[in-house]
Amino acid sequence: MKKLIIHAGAPKCGSTSLQSVLEIKEGNGDLSKIGFTFPLEYSRGLTGEGNANPLFNYFEAETVDNLALAINFGRKQSRRSTIVSQEMLFGLIDKHKLTKLYNEIKSEFEDMVIVTAIREPSSWLLSDYSQKIKSNISNLSFPDHVVKKEADCDWLSYFSRRVVEHGSHFRLVSCDYKNLFNCVSELLGLDKTFLSANPEKIIQISPGHLLNWKQEGYVTS
Repeated sequence: MKKLIIHAGAPKCGSTSLQSVLEIKEGNGDLSKIGFTFPLEYSRGLTGEGNANPLFNYFEAETVDNLALAINFGRKQSRRSTIVSQEMLFGLIDKHKLTKLYNEIKSEFEDMVIVTAIREPSSWLLSDYSQKIKSNISNLSFPDHVVKKEADCDWLSYFSRRVVEHGSHFRLVSCDYKNLFNCVSELLGLDKTFLSANPEKIIQISPGHLLNWKQEGYVTS
């Protein structure tokens, strides 16, 4: 069964780590061995920044050109099961646009799965605050940051309003962000060790080292 797996975030929920590992697996041929691809033709150019630009552009603005590019992207990959990932799809996916896209490519894939990772609000707020302080882009106290950002944490309710009421066209799978790797491995029909890696080491490595990562022990197949 050929699958199209769309990982849509949410932000700060393991997306960069997952994308980095999938890039490695694509680069060293591990994905092709199991009949999958993580196509890099439309990646954003930096490790861990996703590979779903045609979908991102289509959901952001439904123009004729954007829809055509998204359709062609899906059809082009249909020779095997495909994984695409872009964490900011989380805030853009619309069930009507998604259904329209699915109807155009349903003959190419037997199964389309939307994967989201969700994080507890308290954990997400602390992580978001820490990142902004480290980047010197906020001088708010943590309580003030919570007041400003806590509305952003009602992800599942927000996302379900946009996507869940979709009928039987595609599946939505949500998991805790700590289980994202295991969830994707299960969708691939593989043992969870297939995606095991050290995310901290991966993020620090430049994209030019794709073929060396496995040899250096950053990925365990």
